[in-house]
Amino acid sequence: MSLPDFFLLLTDLLLSGFLLYLSILDFRKHRIRDLHLFAILLPLSLLRVTAGAVHAALSSFPVLPFLCDHFLGAAAAFGIFYGSAWVLYRAEERKSGKPGKPGIGGGDIKLISILGMAGGVTGLITTVLAGFLLGIPVSFFNRLRGRRYTALAGFFSFGFLFYLLLSDCLLR
Repeated sequence: MSLPDFFLLLTDLLLSGFLLYLSILDFRKHRIRDLHLFAILLPLSLLRVTAGAVHAALSSFPVLPFLCDHFLGAAAAFGIFYGSAWVLYRAEERKSGKPGKPGIGGGDIKLISILGMAGGVTGLITTVLAGFLLGIPVSFFNRLRGRRYTALAGFFSFGFLFYLLLSDCLLR
């Protein structure tokens, strides 16, 4: 195992553990703190992208498309989820005549953006699809039980972990 592979595996393990912690925190408190996102998760994601870029350079793959893919994943995630939250907020405001509640929290938007950077565009698509496939039935069940809020961090975390396992299996 080369040194970049070791750092990639180490960052994946650290990311997995911290995403589990964030999921539990979001389920219990319905809040994701910026401190957790920007002081811990963002540096881990940047370390993952850096280790992947070093691995790509040592494997004689072009590094610039690799980096563009990862930062495009972050930008796409932020744009899509911030835009969705804004549309839901405006729709609620129009319907009730007073300021609405956003359908997705700011912490969830930042989380999926950081995960989009860590996984790139492919990771973002896998994360969102797997998260939604698990989250939609749970959200529907919560609505039937009278709960209005479903914590999204756990589903996005599950989706990203699914991506990590899937990408590891496909690369071997």
